Amino acid sequence: MRIKNRLQLNAAVSVLTALVICLMLGFMLVRINMLNASAQIAGENVVNALERVTLRNDYIRNNSARAKEQWFVKHEQMGRLLKLAAETFRDAEDRKIIAECIINQDSIGKIFSAIVANREMPGTNRGSAAMSQEVEQRLISQLNMRVYDEVIYGRQLLESSREARASALRRAAGAIIGLLAIVMISTLVSSWTMNRAISGRMMRLRNGAAIIGGGDLDHRIDIRGDDEFVELAASFNSMTEKLRGSYDDLKREIEERKLTEQQLSYATQRLQALMEAVPVGISFSDDVTCQSITGNPVALTQFEISSQDNLSASAPDAEAPGRQVRFFMGGREISDAELPLQRAVAKNMVIPTMELEVLMPSGRRWFADASGAPVRDAQGNVIGGIAVTVDITERKRAESALQENEARLRLAQESAHVGIWDWKVETGEVDFTPELNRLYGLAPGTIRTYQDWRERVHPADIGGIEAVRDEAIAKHEPFDLEFRGRHSSGEYRWISTKGGAIYNEAGSAVRVLGVNIDITERKQAEEALRQAMVEQEAILESVPLLISLHGRDGAWLKVNPAVVKLFGLDPVSASREEIANRLQARFPDGTPLTEKNMPSSRALQGELVRNVEYVITDSEGTDHVLMINAVPLQKDGNVYGMVLSQTDITDLKLAEKALRESEERKRMVLEASEIGTFEVDLQTGEGRWNNVEYALLGLEPGDAPGSPERFFQYVHPDDVGLLTSNWENALRSGELDAEFRIVRADGQERWLAGKGRFLYESGGDNRPLQFLGVNFDITARKQAEEALLLKYSELETATKLAEDKRLRLAAMMEALPIGVAITDAWGGSVQSNDAFERIWAGPRPETHSIEDYTKYQAWWADTGKPVEPEEWASALAVITGRGVTGQLLKIQRFDGSEAFVINSASPIRDAEGAIAGCAVAVQDITELKRAEQQISGQLEELRILNEDLKLFNKSFVSREFRMIELKKEINELCAQNGEQPRYPLEFEMSDDVE
Repeated sequence: MRIKNRLQLNAAVSVLTALVICLMLGFMLVRINMLNASAQIAGENVVNALERVTLRNDYIRNNSARAKEQWFVKHEQMGRLLKLAAETFRDAEDRKIIAECIINQDSIGKIFSAIVANREMPGTNRGSAAMSQEVEQRLISQLNMRVYDEVIYGRQLLESSREARASALRRAAGAIIGLLAIVMISTLVSSWTMNRAISGRMMRLRNGAAIIGGGDLDHRIDIRGDDEFVELAASFNSMTEKLRGSYDDLKREIEERKLTEQQLSYATQRLQALMEAVPVGISFSDDVTCQSITGNPVALTQFEISSQDNLSASAPDAEAPGRQVRFFMGGREISDAELPLQRAVAKNMVIPTMELEVLMPSGRRWFADASGAPVRDAQGNVIGGIAVTVDITERKRAESALQENEARLRLAQESAHVGIWDWKVETGEVDFTPELNRLYGLAPGTIRTYQDWRERVHPADIGGIEAVRDEAIAKHEPFDLEFRGRHSSGEYRWISTKGGAIYNEAGSAVRVLGVNIDITERKQAEEALRQAMVEQEAILESVPLLISLHGRDGAWLKVNPAVVKLFGLDPVSASREEIANRLQARFPDGTPLTEKNMPSSRALQGELVRNVEYVITDSEGTDHVLMINAVPLQKDGNVYGMVLSQTDITDLKLAEKALRESEERKRMVLEASEIGTFEVDLQTGEGRWNNVEYALLGLEPGDAPGSPERFFQYVHPDDVGLLTSNWENALRSGELDAEFRIVRADGQERWLAGKGRFLYESGGDNRPLQFLGVNFDITARKQAEEALLLKYSELETATKLAEDKRLRLAAMMEALPIGVAITDAWGGSVQSNDAFERIWAGPRPETHSIEDYTKYQAWWADTGKPVEPEEWASALAVITGRGVTGQLLKIQRFDGSEAFVINSASPIRDAEGAIAGCAVAVQDITELKRAEQQISGQLEELRILNEDLKLFNKSFVSREFRMIELKKEINELCAQNGEQPRYPLEFEMSDDVE
């Protein structure tokens, strides 16, 4: 064979060998890189698990918010690593382990979140705090078990990856050794021929690898051609690209760490914002001497200092603002060592709430609830303290106001002569308050037994009130009685007593309590009022005037007997057509009376109508001339009725006619109607009165001359001006018509109505010569008008007050956030607000009595038994007269849904104390009950967790040692990779520790 051909053949064999070596090296490098990545992932997973344990311990021991946040960040990193591992590991057993790791990872996250939630859940008492601590210990034990499993899984992955990598390295080493042997043989054969051909490329490849190994990952080996050296250079370039990617991953991890630090800073800012936002003062000290204390904005405002000032009352500087504040407790000034923060630091314990009175340098006093707690380091040593101050000044003021109100109430009871009594039925003892003894004119403590009191009750009253009281007690009802009690002076005084009984479990009355009120004056006033009403009725019965009361529409409401006698019918019960047909009313000129021209119609328009004459025909066909006066009844400018006073002046008219027929004789004779007549000679000033006129003034006939001057001596001083004005008007109009008061000779004040006219000289002068007039007593009419006006005014006021109360009640009910309803005395529904309707959810059936409560379905929340109609709070309130609160019920709404409510009711009483209904309040607590059920379920889950955790506690110590062993192996792995140990160990593990 020619050398040239051999060289060509050797060259071809060498190139083929080199190509095979390069391919195998590339494959091995890729495989080894994958296994290295798997080992790195497994190692980092174990490292992160242990770092997460460290962060967990830091949070558990120091309650560090930073450790908590870092734990969650590390937890997320491990989640990403497990996802990457799922993509990297190819072995079926390894993938099963990774799946278990992912499940375990989720459980660890949930358990740690439960620990955090348990820690941040506010406790209400010492029992709940102990429960919370026990739950936390159990969760920690469960977490340790999961972490141990995770580390075990990580170790298995690490061992698996290391074993796979070692196996790959062994296979690669064997293949390389075999190939190197071939290469060496080939090289020895053809080295002298191929030395020049390959030495340059090898040098370029070596130099490029050295540059890349020196850290220049952007360098690429540039070998051109189609031989194995080109492929080898491409493999190096590919490896360099991967290293570049790993470097980028490292940069991203650094950026993530920076992001974590930013999040930690944000959490710190949120804590600072929370300190500024809470509405209580928070002060804290970072030294155990508490010589320097600062606080949040609320605390600085409370103590009137700036953020640069020292809040400490223990400050070494005597001029420090905190030293100027004085503290008092129970009226005693306390020292700085007795303050909650200083005590908490000195005693290394939580100081419960203390009520302090604070005196500021400005003179301002305020009250605070203050508490303190020490701040400890990881070893439990006190390094500072914190105190919380809540300003309770307004609450103290409210308490003081409440005490003042109670004192006023006691004073009001004493001022109103109200006494309270307590009768112990079994022993017969009676406790009377001092005021109640004073009602009987006795010294306090005089009445001690029921018999003592019974002897002081009027004999005619004792039997009746005992019967009514005992019946009410037997029915479990309150009682309201009135009786006469004997005063120490011997006089009997009227007393009102109201009370009720307290019963034992058997339903028997054991105590009876009540109040007594002296109502003697009220009884006397009622008797006086009754007598006045009798006298008023007697006046209306006897007065010859026709008095009637009319409503707004003119309807006849009340008349005296004179009206019925003259009209021949009762206008109150007769129709208007019947009255018109009977009376045939018309004016003296014959014009019929209509709705428009009737004097009563004018009065209903607000006009005061006086002395209008009209004619009626009675049942016997006799005509009567009546003079009518109409007074409108007004309230707030609105006419609501009128009073008519009519006088039968038929005889007067006949007399006037007789006077005209006898050339207007100088006398008027109306003796039968008790109308006083008078006449005045305007030329001489002399006058003459009839006997009735003298009698009206309380004089005997002939006691005094009947002159106008003498008459004006008896006119009421307040009406002299009015009568004088009417006289002057009469001089112009020719007729006098007036109503005025007089003071009789015996001192009585009476009302008179005067009517008269002038007689003129015949001829062209038309000069008045004489005045003829009549006076008649209208006192009874005036009293009747005033009484009727007063009664209708009181009725209008009462109606308006009742309407105002109804509107206020409706507005208040709609404004309340709870359901409110009003029932009548039988338990029937009267009124309810929208919240009440929403609670029952749907159209409710009408209820007219307690028996209708069967339409409402409800059960007792504690027993599940159905609620009977008479057990509802509203039924108990109207039956027993006592308020019922806090019935916890489960109801079925009318839309089919169920709800939990708190049902309460209170009786409503009328002016006499009788039960007129009740007010019902219903509050929907369905959401609250659901929350309680959820909490109960969570507690049951925690109990089960506790049982599981007990199993783990037995092997916890040995597992901790195995964790230390894993840390040691990780340190060894770091050493193999040329890194510093991750976990410094203070002792060596002995081989016999498992």
